[in-house]
Amino acid sequence: MVKARFELTKNKFQDEVKSGLQPLSFGSPSKTILELYPVDYKVIVYLYLSDSLILSSGLTHQYRFFSQPLTWTAAQAYCRQTHADLATVENSEELGLLMDTLQSAGYGSDVWIGLYSEIDWKWSDAYTGTGADYRHWRSDYNEPDFHYSIEFCVMFAYYADWYDVSCSDNRQFVCYKG
Repeated sequence: MVKARFELTKNKFQDEVKSGLQPLSFGSPSKTILELYPVDYKVIVYLYLSDSLILSSGLTHQYRFFSQPLTWTAAQAYCRQTHADLATVENSEELGLLMDTLQSAGYGSDVWIGLYSEIDWKWSDAYTGTGADYRHWRSDYNEPDFHYSIEFCVMFAYYADWYDVSCSDNRQFVCYKG
């Protein structure tokens, strides 16, 4: 394991240095570029990999974007095999982290997240704790609208709005770990 310590400049991160940031440890940096940004005295670490982007923070989830378009069910299966599940978003901070993950990957919208409906909306990972009912629907478009009665999966779109769409569409997706 390679250990990395980040020196922070006084003029930009003086408060963070005073708050006692500790050295961070990371795996092999051969395909990795690290950048640090302060968010409410938490550290966000960007890890750029060949086919995906990981974004982590002091929050609950670590998100990873995948550019290979899959159906919602195929994306869910892939996330469950390689991570934990499709992205779960419990609050506005995690919504911001998800947006940052996509923007850092050079992508902005139309990705699968783990929200779906059978009768009621629920998360793919069966999460029911605090924040399980958090939603960010595109209200001016009357989302969710169950258009054609086939829209049971959720797509994260422009401006972080959520739309219900057909689960058989092929889209990029975001997994989470943590």
